[in-house]
Amino acid sequence: MLAATGQWRFFADADLSMDLDELPKFFDEPAEVAVASREAPGAQRIGEPMTRHLIGRVFNLCVRMLVVPGIHDTQCGYKLFSAAAAKDLFATGRLNGFAFDVELLFLARRAGLTIAVGSVSVVQMHGGADTFAVLTDRLIGGGIVLVAVATLNLVMMVRQVLM
Repeated sequence: MLAATGQWRFFADADLSMDLDELPKFFDEPAEVAVASREAPGAQRIGEPMTRHLIGRVFNLCVRMLVVPGIHDTQCGYKLFSAAAAKDLFATGRLNGFAFDVELLFLARRAGLTIAVGSVSVVQMHGGADTFAVLTDRLIGGGIVLVAVATLNLVMMVRQVLM
């Protein structure tokens, strides 16, 4: 994102579960950061297994309590940044893996940037290299392990940023 050019910088999950026809929604409300949400009014989740949804909601509850209150879907992989916001946030961020976008939202809040949240419809893609599916299929209690690891990762992130 630091090497990207243009007034706006957009990133998307590799599975493209959101139809790119929904991209104009990111410009509905003027903001420096726009976040897609599968939890906002009007959003749809199509084909998502209930287990995945529930584990995601538990993770997001932890995120809202510890890091970014008020954003009910930090993990939807579609976010748009103004050029200035992208430059500042991606240069400051420390995480490169899971939950890096949660850190970006935390940093955006801390910097006083405006964050807009808009509803999207997503279609769960099957048959791809889905990290979540690999973990839950291969580990007994995989969802619990994933939420515990993710929560620990968030706590460590908050400590790093605040210290």
